[in-house]
Amino acid sequence: MTMSDTTITSVGRSHAADKFYRYKRPELTVKKEGRGNGTKTCLPNVDTVAKCIDRPVDVIMKFLSADLGVIGKGATLSGHHDKQALEDGLEKFIQAYVTCPSCGNPETRPCADKKRTKLLLECRACGSRSPANTRSAHYYDKTTKCMMKDLASASREKGGGDKKMNKKKGSSSSGGASTPQTKIISNAEGSEPWDRNEDDEDADKNSNAEYDNIVWYTDTSREAAMERREQSLGQQPALFRIVDTI
Repeated sequence: MTMSDTTITSVGRSHAADKFYRYKRPELTVKKEGRGNGTKTCLPNVDTVAKCIDRPVDVIMKFLSADLGVIGKGATLSGHHDKQALEDGLEKFIQAYVTCPSCGNPETRPCADKKRTKLLLECRACGSRSPANTRSAHYYDKTTKCMMKDLASASREKGGGDKKMNKKKGSSSSGGASTPQTKIISNAEGSEPWDRNEDDEDADKNSNAEYDNIVWYTDTSREAAMERREQSLGQQPALFRIVDTI
């Protein structure tokens, strides 16, 4: 299901009359299923709504289930519920955990204070860090605890990743003294480099020692030129020899 299949509304009812308000979201799609004790309400497009307000689906569903006093699992709530009741619950969530308390902009990011005891909203528009606009109700407390738990887990994962990277760098830099140093040498064609150690360089020096006495240049003096000319003429047949008349 796409946003074109549902009614589009503003993120926050206070901007519903503003046609040019840039922050939009689709209204919740409600499907009632089952009978008797097996009734349930499905929200097929809750993942799209979650992307529009930049909050996890499980946090939104936890808030809606606590607000309605029912059991939630995935994108499903136990019992039959009207669309208006669900939209009212979603509006409470947006005002508490999405909208900036300072400027009213929904471009916020949840974070914790230094003591990690309070949930804050960091606004990308005005730059403020304000406490979430929660109230003294049980469903706010449950949602706040869930979001704080997610922030703590994300912080531990990030810290653990940094420690592993530092440990890996430290182990690679502290090598044994007996290990020969490795140099990376690139070939002439510009292809991938290969490894080359000091033992290979010593072998190359020994193999090239026999060529040290060879003169790798050409004598361009007049005497050397005449000598090379006489040698080349001496190798020609007598019929083709040229006598130097100079």
